[in-house]
Amino acid sequence: MPSQSTLTWIVILLLVLIIVLLSLCLYFDIRVITTPIFSTTKAPVSSAPPLTTAPDSETKPSVTTAIPPVTQAKPPVTTKVPVTTKVPVTTKAPVTQAPPVTTKPSTPVTTPTPDPDAPTVCIDPGHGFGDPGALGTLNGKTYYESDINLEIAMKLKDALLALGYNVVMTHDGKTLPADKYLSESSPKFNVNNRCQLIKDNKSKIDLVVSVHCNTASSSSVKGSRYYILKYGYTGYNAKSETLADNLIDAVFAAFDLASKPLRYAENLAVLKSGIPSVLVECGFMTNSSDLTNLLSQWWQTKYVTALANGIDAYCKANIQ
Repeated sequence: MPSQSTLTWIVILLLVLIIVLLSLCLYFDIRVITTPIFSTTKAPVSSAPPLTTAPDSETKPSVTTAIPPVTQAKPPVTTKVPVTTKVPVTTKAPVTQAPPVTTKPSTPVTTPTPDPDAPTVCIDPGHGFGDPGALGTLNGKTYYESDINLEIAMKLKDALLALGYNVVMTHDGKTLPADKYLSESSPKFNVNNRCQLIKDNKSKIDLVVSVHCNTASSSSVKGSRYYILKYGYTGYNAKSETLADNLIDAVFAAFDLASKPLRYAENLAVLKSGIPSVLVECGFMTNSSDLTNLLSQWWQTKYVTALANGIDAYCKANIQ
């Protein structure tokens, strides 16, 4: 059996324990009462009824002391809303496509129809139909005079048609003339056949230009030559020299040359028709510089333009 002192200590410890427990309960109870979890207000605690004392000669009003409720309201947490700067919306301008480019239809180039009353020029491309004429060699290749003559003659035809003249050709390099200009003894269309064709159409022709290229024993000889029939020979026409002068002036003005190489011939059949006629030797097949020009399309066009201008000047001054 425990002693008296032991029991006393046990009682004291129990009392202390009870006091501690009560203190804890009171502590937590007060925390619950005074600290609202949400924003709720607990009803105020009313004080005990007022104390009244014995009546006196002068009654004092009763004093009521009210303990205001203790509320610890937690300040609301306000989250700062970030200020967003409104980005201006830029509307992209619509892309407008350029209207389609309409190409104006090109006007076809047409050769004017010659006036029947306009002068008629006869162009004679020298040689051809098996007769090559003079030969020239450049860079190891051989060229025929007849081919160059035909090229220049056809360009001259086009230039004169563009100026409004009538043009007849002794041949076009493809089709032989009528059979009457051929014979068993002369099956080729040679110079005699061409001369006969010109004479048969003499009434329709105002002038004749025969296109040739020259040759020489020396390769240094170069330049163009212009031949007319010598005075006194059958078929001579004084206007041939005037025609030659117009051709030479136009060609030498275009090429800035100085001398005027007019030549007089005695036996060139194409000049004996009685019509104003010039045989043009455009250049020398035996000279490399001349042959280079004769083969050049640019040079041919420039030369032919000058010839056409010379013919035009002659016709305007001498043919009514």
